[in-house]
Order: sequence, then structure tokens, then C-alpha cells
Amino acid sequence: MKPARGIRVLRQILKIELLMNMRSKWIVGFSVAFALLAMGISYFGLALIGYEVEFQDFYRTVASLLNLVIYIVPIVALVIGANSFSVERGDLDMLLSQPVSRTQVLLGKMGGLFGTVVLSTLIGFGIAGVIIALKCGYEGAWKYLIFVALCIGMGTVFLSLAALISVLARRRAKALVVTLLLWAFFVIFYDLVVIALSYYVEEAYVRPLLYFSLLANPVDIVRVLTLMVIGGIAALGPAGAGMLRQFGGLWTSLILSLAMLVVWIIIPLAGAVLVFKRQDIL
Repeated sequence: MKPARGIRVLRQILKIELLMNMRSKWIVGFSVAFALLAMGISYFGLALIGYEVEFQDFYRTVASLLNLVIYIVPIVALVIGANSFSVERGDLDMLLSQPVSRTQVLLGKMGGLFGTVVLSTLIGFGIAGVIIALKCGYEGAWKYLIFVALCIGMGTVFLSLAALISVLARRRAKALVVTLLLWAFFVIFYDLVVIALSYYVEEAYVRPLLYFSLLANPVDIVRVLTLMVIGGIAALGPAGAGMLRQFGGLWTSLILSLAMLVVWIIIPLAGAVLVFKRQDIL
């Protein structure tokens, strides 16, 4: 297949997937959820610690949003991905009956899912960002934009994981169960496992274990990157300063963390492509 035709095919599959998600109200639903979440956190965040109810600036909003977003974005991406690649949905058989390769089908669907996550995140957080800017000014808006970009990156990681899980599980119910377990592991249990492991290693290796374990969890990567962006070294505290020394400084840590986030996207997606190419769908 000629490269130009291959790109056209990918674009067409991407468009089909995106339109299907728009019709199923995924984009509208998650956009509204993200907008309400960001505005609610910005408006009521200070009230929780006894201050007057009012909108917070971008810096405070990002700091308050972070701990909620790392729970919500992964589960959103995993659920969307698990539903999209299930054989029960019907569109998979239709696409595979066409003169296109399985790699094109999977990458095209991933592109459509990525578009769904991007649109939902940009629309939802974009609406909230405009309102916050009108109420509190534009100071710190660039930090908010980087935070939104990191949310999209985290969502893409979990889309790739969902694609791999779905092509392995093949059935929607099984894929959803596995994705929920994966979400619970990365978001809830991962840090507990690392802490437990730290009791069984020599004292000299405890700190390196804790530092490098951050790179093995995309949720922790996004958390650390966000803290670096909104507050620099001061936001990371003494433990964070030790981590930066371990990795060679602030910029080296930023580059390494971003590179690992990209690796987390590429490896599961490549695995999904390899499995899907060899799989008997019927």
C-alpha cells in the first residue's frame, strides 16, 4: 500500500472512531465533567480550609486539581479504550472486512480515541480556564496549560494500556475488569507496594528504589512533573530535592520524566499492534 493511501486510510478510520465517540456522548459527558470539576475545585477549594468561597487563581487551582485528576483521567481513558477495542461493538468486524491492514485499524482507532481524550480535556478544562481567567486574571495560566497537556499525556498512556488489555482480553467485560484492576494498582496500591519493598532492601538502596519507582508509574510521573512546573524544587520538598540530585538536576529530571511518559505510550501500543496482527478475531 502506498504511503499516501495508507495515511488517508488512517485518517478515515480515525474520523469514524471520533464520530462514533461523539455520537455516544463520550466527548460531551467528559467535557462537562472536567469543566465542573475544575470550576468546583477553583471556586470551593478555599472554603474547605475555612476561607471565603471564591475562585482561586491558576496556581492554586492546579495544586488542588492534581490529586483528583490522577484518579479520574486514567479511569476515563481506560474505560473508553476498553469499550472501543471490544469485538462486541461491531465496528471492528466491519473495519477488518475492508482492504486495510490490522495495524491501520488499531492505529486509526487509537488516533480517534486520542482525539476524544484531547477534545474532552481541552473543552472541559478550557471552559473552566476561561472563567478562572475572567475572575482572577491570567497570571499562572501557562502552568494551567502545561497541567492540561500533562493530563492529555497521562490519558494517552492509559489509552495505550487499554488497547493492549482489550486485544488480549478480546471481550468487553473481561477487558473492563482488568482495566479497573490496573487502575487500582497504579493509582492506589503502587505506592504501598513500593513502600513494602523498601523494607526488604538494604538501607543504601532505599532512596534509589523510591526515586526510580516514580518512573515506573505514569501517574507518579505526571504528579512529579506537575509539581515541578507549578512550584519548581520548592514544591517537591526535601525528598524531591534528593530525587533531583539522583537524576542530575531539574532539567535532566524533566527530560527523563517526559521521556518515560513517551515510553509508557509507545511500548503498550506497540504490544497491542503485535498481538492484534497475529490474533484470530473470529
